[in-house]
Amino acid sequence: MAGLVVIGAGQAALQLAMSLRAAGDSREITLIGDEPYAPYSRPPLSKSFLKGDTQVDDLFFRPPGWFSDNGVALHTGQRASAIDPARRIVRLPDRDLPYDTLVLATGARPRSLADLPATLGNVATLRGIDDIRNLLDLLPSCERVAVIGGGFIGLEFAAVMRGTGRSVTLVEAAPRLMGRAVSPGLSDWFAALHRRNGVDLRLATGVTGVERQGDRVAALALSDGTRLATDLVLVGVGVLPNDDLARAAGLPCDNGIVVTETLRTAEPRIFAIGDCAAFPLRDGRRVRLESVQNAVDQAKHLARVLQGDTAPYAATPWFWSDQYEVKLQIAGLLPAGADAAIIADTTGFSLDHVVGGLLACRESVNDPRAHLQARKTVGRPAISPVGTT
Repeated sequence: MAGLVVIGAGQAALQLAMSLRAAGDSREITLIGDEPYAPYSRPPLSKSFLKGDTQVDDLFFRPPGWFSDNGVALHTGQRASAIDPARRIVRLPDRDLPYDTLVLATGARPRSLADLPATLGNVATLRGIDDIRNLLDLLPSCERVAVIGGGFIGLEFAAVMRGTGRSVTLVEAAPRLMGRAVSPGLSDWFAALHRRNGVDLRLATGVTGVERQGDRVAALALSDGTRLATDLVLVGVGVLPNDDLARAAGLPCDNGIVVTETLRTAEPRIFAIGDCAAFPLRDGRRVRLESVQNAVDQAKHLARVLQGDTAPYAATPWFWSDQYEVKLQIAGLLPAGADAAIIADTTGFSLDHVVGGLLACRESVNDPRAHLQARKTVGRPAISPVGTT
């Protein structure tokens, strides 16, 4: 019996296996991961792990024995090279693996910059365990850090580096920080936070040239006309969905693997979940979300679909980022042209975005109670959080 095969061994893949087993599903389950690690948590890598507060063993979701105890075959360090939907097989380096149902949980990979390839000795990305190990090897000899990209990863890394006393310059091509994720007012608030903590922010600025010294970057030429000397360059300019296998197999892709409201691809026996999946919202938009919440909730929903549920996926998305002593939490998706109102309490504040009288999104800064409430009320008539003024 071929059973269920999942290409990918991250949080979405593990959650799918756990949800099926918790529901009493006894089908064969095989997880195929290209990293040499069991499923592990990525968010701590740019936060507590980078600070030294978390060790590698703390990252793994389940002990090694969990997989055999629960009848889940885990194959790490193996990269699938092709999918044959007609024959229902996945091509691995040493064999063809048959499937009854295939799930693509292939995640995403960091975008690269042509002038700053990872082959240069002091250019790094931050996505997986090997990336962070590379960074930890580089950091002892680094005092001047250049961060390219003002999204969550770049800002979290900058905050940790400032906490160690290193000089940090962050270069962002867009005119504001976290432009795809937060409102302009909150971008300004975080820009002020980072400047107060000593980060040299260069907004609306690009990299126009690279000065090399051997196999390392010695300095960057910036579009503002300055030369930025550096010991380390962290490239954090977003990610790309790992949809190459799907494309080669003839599955429709559009900024991710296109799936229906039940997370099914154009092939009835193939599904996609997590960072690689482009799924429809209730308003007709198609999105691809890069978050732990989305990976976990889609995996739970797919487990129900595989047991016969036909309900559409409709979980409220939420995100978070830790920068210095500030926790940013977002519930819902930031709408265009929404009304906004600040809601403040004694420890933090929230910013509500309302469309047609309904709460579309809430951005919270050190305001966990308001955030948790919003995760239950996004899409409903907007009201002030309990206990706020």
